[in-house]
Order: sequence, then structure tokens, then C-alpha cells
Amino acid sequence: MKKARATLTVDEVASVLGISRKAAYESIHSGRIPALRVSSKRIVVPRDALTELLRSASSVAAQICAVGPGEHRSAERDSQK
Repeated sequence: MKKARATLTVDEVASVLGISRKAAYESIHSGRIPALRVSSKRIVVPRDALTELLRSASSVAAQICAVGPGEHRSAERDSQK
């Protein structure tokens, strides 16, 4: 059985998230997607970090749906306290 790699390439992250390669790079450079530069030309994203990012995004989305539009900012702030 093949063991899953601990990291994903930028192309793999783009595919998983359904975004373009360019958008993935922009998100990495802005810090929205956590990544590691392992050489001058290679960037990888830790699988666990991406999973946690998606998990927290799902949590925020659920809060928005629960409180309704316009009220999500206060719910988001309350959850971070």
C-alpha cells in the first residue's frame, strides 16, 4: 500500500481547491495558504495545514449559514475570543 505524501505541490493544491495555478501561487505568497519553500524553485504545502485551513473555512461557512447574511462578522469575531 502506498503511503500518502505529507506535502502537496502547488498544482495539486490548485486542483484540490478548484482554483487556477496562478490563484494558488497568489494565495501562497499572500499567506492565505500555508506553504514551505524547499528550494529556490520548489514550494510545497503541508497536507495537514491545508486540511486544517479547509476545516476552519468550513466552520466559518457553517457559522455564516447559521446566523444569516450580514451577521457573520460578529459571529466570526465571537468565535475567535
